[in-house]
Amino acid sequence: MALLTDDLKAWIGREVHYPAREELGRASIRYFALAIGDKNPLYVDDAYAREAGYPSVIAPPTLICDSCQYANRPPDANGYIGHEWPLPIVNCRMIRAGNDYEFMRRVLPEDRISVTWTLENIVERGSSRGGTQLFVTSVARYQDAAGGGGRNKSRDSRLSADGEHMIKPTRTAPMVRQDEALPVLERTFTNVDLMAYGAATWDWHRLHYDIDFARSMQLPNVVVDGQAFGALFARAAEEWAGPCASIKRLSFKMKSMAFAGDTLRVEGEVSQIQPPTVILAQRLTIDGRLVCQAETEMQLPALLA
Repeated sequence: MALLTDDLKAWIGREVHYPAREELGRASIRYFALAIGDKNPLYVDDAYAREAGYPSVIAPPTLICDSCQYANRPPDANGYIGHEWPLPIVNCRMIRAGNDYEFMRRVLPEDRISVTWTLENIVERGSSRGGTQLFVTSVARYQDAAGGGGRNKSRDSRLSADGEHMIKPTRTAPMVRQDEALPVLERTFTNVDLMAYGAATWDWHRLHYDIDFARSMQLPNVVVDGQAFGALFARAAEEWAGPCASIKRLSFKMKSMAFAGDTLRVEGEVSQIQPPTVILAQRLTIDGRLVCQAETEMQLPALLA
């Protein structure tokens, strides 16, 4: 029996808009950075951010994509507060297959982010385990309520010798080499870390902290939120590139799950160079097992002032 019914097809093209409730806020930015273990001064130090060409601290790239701060409803029975499509499907479980982010500019604490979700497509495909699966593609567009795109200023100035610190150097396009390896990033998410990440992203789904709930789903432990993989890919890319570089696109596909206590290892290398853009091929593994793959497009300064 076909899963893709006429009732389901009628959902294609539907939109839901969530107006901004408040400014993103400095606390949200700092909380998210703490939850993913990212100590980048761009997220907490105004002076450092200004030296890198920004008007103030900025948000980690994936924060607005991960956060359910836009939502204005009580949590559902599973603790989830973010957007969901109440599709007329029974005896099925929705699993995130991957995300594809495109970034227009860096987000600031005072930005008021509105979100519009569109159900773009639903297709039915055969499964390698037999039977068929439904693949639902949704597009979320995040827009500053005040309008305007903004831009980054590409430079790598430093404080004088009398200053308290110097900003980290930024790679320029001529410095990058084909197949250049990125430094390895490792992160172990404990139960406490998962609680912090859920709180930082306004996502209280029981799958990420309630062991009894996870076991009722035939899982061995609470699950690391798959969107945290994107945050780790972005962190690794930015630590390699430096504060004046920016991520323009980040696309990642899930291959398997990660659980509390697992040590996630992020590796990668330069796969393409198209100045001022470089493409990174990244992967996340646990004890050699592939968990997630990513392609990250970064814009680097051509030259530094």
